[in-house]
Parts: sequence; structure tokens; C-alpha cells
Amino acid sequence: MFASLSLQDATVADRQRVLVQFQDATDPELLMRLRNRGIRVLSYVPKNAFLVSAPLSESFDGLGVTYRAALEAWDKLPEKVLSDTAAWRTPVPMVFEFYQDVSGEDARAALLLAGATLRQHPDLRPWQVLADASPQLAYQMAGDSRLAYVFPASAALLSGAPSIACQSGWAGAGIAAALAAGQGDGWDGPGKGSATLTYSLGALTDRLDADLARSEIERALAEWVSHVKLHLSRSTSRIAERNVDIFFASGAHGDAYPFDGRSGSLAHTFYPSPPNAEPRAGDLHLDAEESWGGGTDLYSVVLHELGHAFGLGHSSDPEAVMYPYYRRAGALTADDIASIQALYESGAGSLDTSVAGGGGGAVETGPLTLTVQSPAARVTADSISLQGTITGGQGAATVNWFILSGGSAMGTAQRTGTAWSIAAIPLSPGVNQILIGATDEANSQVSQTVTVERVQDGGSGQPSQPSPQPPVLTVTDPATASASTTAATVRIRGTASHASGIAAVRWRNSATGRSGAATGTTAWDTGLLDLAAGLNSITIEVQAVDGGTATKDLAVTRSESQTQQPTTPPPSDPTPPVSPGTGGGGGTDTTAPTLRITTPSAATVTTTAATLTISGTATDNSGVTSVTWTTAQSSGTAAGTANWTATVPLLVGMNNIVVRAYDAAGNNSWRSVNVTRRAN
Repeated sequence: MFASLSLQDATVADRQRVLVQFQDATDPELLMRLRNRGIRVLSYVPKNAFLVSAPLSESFDGLGVTYRAALEAWDKLPEKVLSDTAAWRTPVPMVFEFYQDVSGEDARAALLLAGATLRQHPDLRPWQVLADASPQLAYQMAGDSRLAYVFPASAALLSGAPSIACQSGWAGAGIAAALAAGQGDGWDGPGKGSATLTYSLGALTDRLDADLARSEIERALAEWVSHVKLHLSRSTSRIAERNVDIFFASGAHGDAYPFDGRSGSLAHTFYPSPPNAEPRAGDLHLDAEESWGGGTDLYSVVLHELGHAFGLGHSSDPEAVMYPYYRRAGALTADDIASIQALYESGAGSLDTSVAGGGGGAVETGPLTLTVQSPAARVTADSISLQGTITGGQGAATVNWFILSGGSAMGTAQRTGTAWSIAAIPLSPGVNQILIGATDEANSQVSQTVTVERVQDGGSGQPSQPSPQPPVLTVTDPATASASTTAATVRIRGTASHASGIAAVRWRNSATGRSGAATGTTAWDTGLLDLAAGLNSITIEVQAVDGGTATKDLAVTRSESQTQQPTTPPPSDPTPPVSPGTGGGGGTDTTAPTLRITTPSAATVTTTAATLTISGTATDNSGVTSVTWTTAQSSGTAAGTANWTATVPLLVGMNNIVVRAYDAAGNNSWRSVNVTRRAN
């Protein structure tokens, strides 16, 4: 695939984005050496290769690099796009995915200058742009080294339906490159053969009946093994090799990728070994806080994630289960089947769901509890001690430790009552991932992962490499950190900045238990958030592209006014993206307002004016409460609701204006206008 790569057009500004392949398997020490030389890993490519962003002066000498090249344009486009010569100049909707060190503003500007027509969808990832472009234009854009990949847009993205992106499979050092359809050779090694694996079930979600959750997971397993010779059997050993461990968790749960609460990341999966080390290889984690059973289809999500667990990347076919955005699925498509049969021998495999001595029931981890006292994240010593407690379980429990990355040592902890301790775990230079596992006499198991980075001493006894600098986060509305209101909703706006760019801005209200993503990055807007009666503790968190984070806490007190009429209960959670069209029952209002922009009449406008007046209409079955507008640099509320108007300031260049209409139940709809302001 990469035989034709060259270094042509590999630079943007002061960076080069190239594919580098290494003689030996990548490890944490190599990642540290890359970081020390200012080389940022963008994604993993099988085998032993990374797509990286590096200074122009970087030669990669002394790193064991056996191959170095920039991607050619055709490596970034699906074969279907390149082969459709009859429609070579006909615009079609596509998703342009840029590297994560490219700002959204730069990505959109590049597409506008190339002649693409931009579309808007609030659920796109920060580095993705939805646009109408011909295959010819897409091929021209693929020559820009800032662009990572292009794939056709799905019907859900085009219609504006809620759509959640898969976070992609994880491969060793990070996310896998979109251009790779498969990740390594699968569990059967090189060529197409059969593989025998086990799977285990850890903690399940309390949002679904345990038997139903287990049956949906096993239904998804059965669908994959019906097409290839994969043979799986149920196991109670969750840390065994060649085992796919499946469990639900909230927030930080033992790996480097914590969950973000409802309406965020649904799940993530680790590819087989290699590239991932055992016992993590193939493991599938699901966010316990999502609305499983309330609209989010567990079977569809697990079916997609199991594709990663068995070695598949994403598909460019919008109808495929392995498309980058989740969709409700009944079975694998022809594209999915062809992809898995490219890794394994065709034919029927087998699935044994029974557990010896367990009667097929769920393996519960609740009674057995393991705690680990968090160590320092960065140390200079060549070893580290850990301690914690273990309670519950049946009979005496044993605590073991394993080095997942950074080395290969293992051992058993010392126990005194419920307390356990490990005197000295050896650390390799760079990132070390340490698995702590506990097993009781009934063979119930729990585990946690600790990540510790060993760095060189800068001479002062402190690590020489600083932690990522936090972004600058400012809340502009409300103006103070404490506010009072009689309204049922609050809107929070602000700005964020960081040298590496802003990846995402999220909010969480502990009083209502709700969370979500704000619109925009450098200038962000939460939209209208529901308030509970009394104190609402709202946290705004911004994450930079390099991983740095910053948070601000706001206290909003909602009090009932003397004349306020009783309000309807807050709406149920929005219908998740994998099951569009399913709404709440029991009389809950789930109908979004109807929003129209009448002025300007076109979706794309060019002007020399410093402002644009935009107007339209909005209707709703329960009444429209507000109409708002947002651009990358500012936001505001339109005058009026049923008939509304707003004057929006414009920057020279591209301005994307998103207008939203809200009803009393919190439902909203949006329309957008792309405005190019030319200098006088």
C-alpha cells in the first residue's frame, strides 16, 4: 500500500507529517525518545509504524527508522471514490478528517479555498469537516499533508440526526490510523487461519437487566463467529492471554482512556496482540453511564467494537457496521463480512456461552473489591512501591501484579488483613503500565491498571520533562462563578486557548447528573442546560490537543419565584445516535422546533460587510423559548422567537454561523450559514 509514497508536499508551516516505520516493535521507551525530540505521534499503522508530526529539521537519525515517507493522495481516499470516474467532477457529501494537530478553523478554511461547500453537524469530531466535494477536489485536497483521510458521509450525518463517533480501536501507543482497514494479522497470525479464544464478562450495567445485557453481548459475538472460523468459549479468568474481557465502567477505570459520562464516548476497544500487549489485547470497555436500554442499542455498539477486538479498523461504507459512526444494526453487511474474511478463514466458527460450575450466569465482581492508592504519575526512580486494600470475595484472595508495558516482570503482593503492599516494582524508562489483579477462591477477579512514567532526573531531583501545560479557560457568561436564577435553564459561554489547539469542551451538572459537549472550541457555548431546584454545581472542562486539561466550577442556584407556574419535569435523555427515531414515552415532549433561515436565502454567502443580518422563523408544539447564534469567535441570542432576527459580527475569511431554536422541554434544532467576508 505504501510502495509509492514520497516526501513531496509533506510540510505545513514548520511541521512535517510523515509515516515512519521502525525495525523493531514500538515500546514506551521509543515513544519517550520521540517526545523528547519534539515528534508527536498522530496514529499507529501496522506494522511497527506511526504517522507523526515532526519539526522540519528532524532527520529521524538514531531512532531505528527503516522507512520514512509522506502519504500520497490516493492513500487517503477509499477505492470507491477513486474508481467512480463517471462522477469525477460531481460534488457528493464527504467527511474530511484532518490530523488532530490541525485546528478546525484551518481545516475549514482549506476546504473553502479548494472550492468545497461546507455543511454543519454538531456531533462531528473537532478535526472532522462535513462538505460537498467532487472526487476530483477530494483527490486534490488529499495532497495536503494536514489531511488524514476522506470517507463518504452517512445518511444520518446528512440529515442532521444525532450521531456519535466510535473512539476507534487502540493500538499500542494510541489511536489507529483511519487509512488502515485492518490492524495487524488478527488472532490467527499471518495469513487466513482459525483462532481459539475465550471471552469474559466483568461488571455489567445497572441500566439493563443482567441477563438481557449478557444475551445481547453474546448475540453480537455469535454474529461474527458465524462468518469466520473463530472459536470462543466463556471464561471466568479475566486476565488470561487470548481473552476478550468485556465490562462496563464509569470515568477512570484502569486504562489511559477514562469515560466522559452520558452522551459522550460509548465504548473503546484494544486491538489483538500484536500490537497490544496481553492481557489487555482484545478487551472491550463500555461506558456504564450511557442510556443502555433507554435508546442506545447495546447489541449494535458491541457488534461494532467486537470488529476492533478481532482486528478490524473502520470502513468507508456508510452502511457497514464498521463505519466510523455507530448505527443501529441487525447483522453484518457484505463489506463487514469481506473485511473479517480477509483476516480469518471463511466458514462457521463456534461460541460456547456456558461456564463450568457457573450455570451460565453472569460473572459478578461486586463482592470482591480492590483499591489501589494512586502513585505519582512521573518519577525518576527505577522502581516504585504500591499499596491498597482488598475486601469481600469468597475465601482468601491473592493480589498479583503484572507489567503490561515497559517491561515483563510480575509478582505477588504481601497481605496483612485487608491491606496489601508491593515493595518494589521495577520501572523501565518511559511509560510503564502496571496491572494489579485480585482473585478469590471462587475465581472471581477484579483488576486495576496504574500508569507511571519514569523520566530522567533534570539535576534537581525532579523529572526533566514538564507535564502538559493546561489550557487557558475563561467563562464569560455568567460573569461570576456564583449566580442565582428563577429560570429552569442556564446558558454558559466562554473561550479557551492553548498552543496545541483545543480538542473539546465539555460540561457536567452534578445536580441533574447530565453532561455533554459544548458547541465550539476557542469560543464555546453549552446551549441551554436544565437546572434542578436548589444548588447546581456545574463543571466546565476543556481539553487541549496535547492532552492538557483545565476546569472551572460554577454554582448556579435555582429558586422558585412567587409567581412562577409549575413546570413540566425535565425531558428524558435525548435519543442516542445508534437508535434514531426512537422517542420517549409517557407524554414527554421529544419534538424539536422547526427552524428556518429566510435571510439570507442561500446557505453560502460572500460579503465585504463587517456584520450580517440573519433572520427567520421558528415554531414548536409547546412554544419556542429562545433562538441563539454561534460562530467560532462569538455568540448571542436573536431578537424574537416565532419571527427572529440577529446581527452577527464577521471576521475576514470564513465564518460558520450556527442558529439553534430551543423549546421549553430543552429540545433544539439548528441550521447554519457559511459566510466568507472579503477584505475591502
